Amino acid sequence: MYRDEISIGTFCLDVLAASEYQVDVNALLGVCGASPVHVHYKTDKIVVTDTCPESILLASGDNYITISQIQKIIRMIAEDGKVTYEIVCGRLKSLETTVKIAQI
Repeated sequence: MYRDEISIGTFCLDVLAASEYQVDVNALLGVCGASPVHVHYKTDKIVVTDTCPESILLASGDNYITISQIQKIIRMIAEDGKVTYEIVCGRLKSLETTVKIAQI
């Protein structure tokens, strides 16, 4: 598996090709594997604002997730060519979280 840190500009170019992504909302909610409730969220529209303040909007119909306070973006490319992004966000260490977006 190939892994590198990319800029928000590179991320913007990567997601220009229309594709569906699975967003790991369970990690955002702190849901573990043993939980009886799991959330599945697919997005086919990603809007990136690469001017200050940077943000990423993951839209699906009328629903959306906004990511801001972006610290770094890690791109991982699997053997089969599928790309997963880990977006680390949160300026305060106590509020730092990682959003995972995987290409379907």
